[in-house]
Amino acid sequence: RLEKSEPVQKVLSQYNFLIQHYSFPEERLFGEFNPHYRVWSSLQNLGSVINNAFSIQGNEFLMNYLMNSNLVNLLYKNILQLILLCLEFFPKIDSSPLKNVFIGNCTVAMISPQQYRDINYQYDLKIMEFARLKGAHFLIHQDSGVTPHLENYASFKYLHALDFGQDTDFKKLVKLFPSVSLNCILFPSWIYEASCEEISDQLLQIMTLAKDLPSLSFTLYEIDTLLTKEKIFMFYEIFKKCLERILY
Repeated sequence: RLEKSEPVQKVLSQYNFLIQHYSFPEERLFGEFNPHYRVWSSLQNLGSVINNAFSIQGNEFLMNYLMNSNLVNLLYKNILQLILLCLEFFPKIDSSPLKNVFIGNCTVAMISPQQYRDINYQYDLKIMEFARLKGAHFLIHQDSGVTPHLENYASFKYLHALDFGQDTDFKKLVKLFPSVSLNCILFPSWIYEASCEEISDQLLQIMTLAKDLPSLSFTLYEIDTLLTKEKIFMFYEIFKKCLERILY
């Protein structure tokens, strides 16, 4: 029944437009092609129940955690239903199995660990179980410090990867997620303000602690003109030297 709703119809019309005007790469090139060139795969970043709810209702929505939790759950149930519908539908159009299920939980930074446990956890858990059922990897993204929510995220036993802000307690993170691939999101403001020595020290600390992890990557978002003048190039050289010290 959701396929007839206006939001889904808009997405379907976008797909129909693209399929009529653009050709798809050959099947043999799928593995080499940037996944964002595949129409439905590019739409599979569906956020999470809280990110979507916040996009719909804004700050007022967060007040309902205190004033009307039943309304929060009602909205989450509908958003979850739509997310799962899309995750079922998109791979069929792609003619390719679902490989990753991604939860964007940036807005979780605005609620308490207890609120997440009491309300949000059950919905994210259902998305995780869907990923397990489909044999896809389950990933959580939060672009801020996740220290308050580490225990909650550690409850997901089928978690493959976690994105986290650099101000997260990394020692605790490594202890709780020894078999999870981690991606540290670096803040441009930190790179701009920190000295070269401070940047080197923090990178070395993170890299050293992560030596036994399946993988560790770093992401830098929103590079502005202040950084591109010279500091970003200095950061690149510092990063290379730190990596060489760890590897060799």
